[in-house]
Amino acid sequence: MHKSEQGKSGRELRHNLPEGAVDLKRIEGELEESQKYLATIFAAVQVGILVLDAETHAIVDANPKAVEMIGTSRDKIIGAACHRFVCPADIGNCPITDLGQAIDNTERTLLTAAGESVPIIKTVVPISLHGRPHLVESFLDISDRKRMEESLRESEERYRDLLENANDLIQSVDRNGSFLYVNRAWKETMGYTDEEVAGLKVFDIIAPESRSHCLTLFQQIMSGEPVQRIEAQFVAKDGRVLILEGSVNCNFVDGKPVATRSIFRDITERKRAEQEREEWNRKLEQMVEEKTRHLKEAQAKLIQSEKMATLSEVISGASHELNNPLAGILSAIQLLRRSTLVKPIEPALMDEIDVLESIEQAATRCQRIVDDLIRFSTQARCYFTRVDVNEVLRNALEAMAAHYAQTGITVDWQGDPALPGIEGDYVKLFEVFANILQNAQNAMPDGGTVEVATRLAMVDTDTPQVVIAIRDTGCGIPAHHLGKIFDPFFTTKPAGKGPGLGLTVSYGVVKRHHGDIEVRSTVGKGTEVTITLPVRQPCATPEETGQSPNPSSPRSSP
Repeated sequence: MHKSEQGKSGRELRHNLPEGAVDLKRIEGELEESQKYLATIFAAVQVGILVLDAETHAIVDANPKAVEMIGTSRDKIIGAACHRFVCPADIGNCPITDLGQAIDNTERTLLTAAGESVPIIKTVVPISLHGRPHLVESFLDISDRKRMEESLRESEERYRDLLENANDLIQSVDRNGSFLYVNRAWKETMGYTDEEVAGLKVFDIIAPESRSHCLTLFQQIMSGEPVQRIEAQFVAKDGRVLILEGSVNCNFVDGKPVATRSIFRDITERKRAEQEREEWNRKLEQMVEEKTRHLKEAQAKLIQSEKMATLSEVISGASHELNNPLAGILSAIQLLRRSTLVKPIEPALMDEIDVLESIEQAATRCQRIVDDLIRFSTQARCYFTRVDVNEVLRNALEAMAAHYAQTGITVDWQGDPALPGIEGDYVKLFEVFANILQNAQNAMPDGGTVEVATRLAMVDTDTPQVVIAIRDTGCGIPAHHLGKIFDPFFTTKPAGKGPGLGLTVSYGVVKRHHGDIEVRSTVGKGTEVTITLPVRQPCATPEETGQSPNPSSPRSSP
């Protein structure tokens, strides 16, 4: 038969078959194809699959992965009870058929032929096979994941132990400022419990003076900018302010900030120690400067004392030698004046009288200078009695009252009413105070204020000291003059306005009282003279202890 005829007869034969027979053949082919497909998946999938008889719990099928995981031959697995390998539950306690549990992606245990337990993720699906209920169990070995989880847990535990046992304060804060974690040292130092920390924001514990600074740093860190070192002040629960320093970085996920991680160290004590050290250094520097100043002053005073002693001897002899000729000159002038008064008044006579008056004025001025020199040379002789310093000062101010009123000078009296009396020479102390008050007047020709203060103090000795401070608001003394003000004959007054012995004499009187005198001045602001006198004289001789009574208080300016 021709090939075309064969094809035609075949098509005719199929066309003549019943329609149901054709569908059955197609379905059988598709079913066979599906069975092969499922068998391929069943054999190739890397998940263990067992088919169990739900009534007898016998294993009726197992794929190669299940055989591999159980660790024995397929023949030994097929027909065995499921609890022999798959489930450790006893007969009668099957989680599915007896206890009615649903198992879907649940962690369970696989029993191997060697008796080992393998952690698995298991899913059980009920099916009907050959008219009987069956169970399809699929399971995945999660041993590696479990080992990784255990390793991760142990690693986290180690790091947690490190964090919890660290002495530094460790914290983690999310982008909203809430605390994600704080360690034990943080809680102990700050005084908060875990429950309290959960309700805190990071800016709740930052001292007000640090908030602006910390907010700027927080924003920089959240934006990814590196910050090398942070110093901030935290406020503990009990109100203590802690100074902390440390480092902070930010954890980013997918390029977005998630949380900051900070390690801080409490440096409060270190800062306090540094401040104390700086304070001690400052005090030591001040003490060194003070001692240096005292040494320089002592050296200057020693030079001044030696110079004064030498000058006193020279001046004492010279003043006595000058006094006699001056007395003779003044006597001769008196005789000449009397002789001219008996002559007729003529122009020539008047000229002679004018010459005599000029000579007399010059001689009188010389005599006053000699008197000052004699006072200067005899200043070592003091007669000590019980003296009220406040009274001496008030009397000196009263003597200057009229002069002060004329120039518009006011007095600010700050005398200590409880000031004890001292052993001193009333007259000489009056001269000292009056001289200083007069210098203050000269420094304030347009008026000003004189402040007079007294107080009791202990100054470098065990003996109480009376301190007298006289301060004016005058023109001040230039710095290049301060070192000369106690020198004899030094004066800034015009010629004929004074020999320049006032402060020299005052210096000697104060020294004879075993006291001290200091002058501080600023040009344009004023001058302060401080006199320190002991309440008791250390070694008084019979001459010094006073054999003359307390003289009456002077009432006029010297």
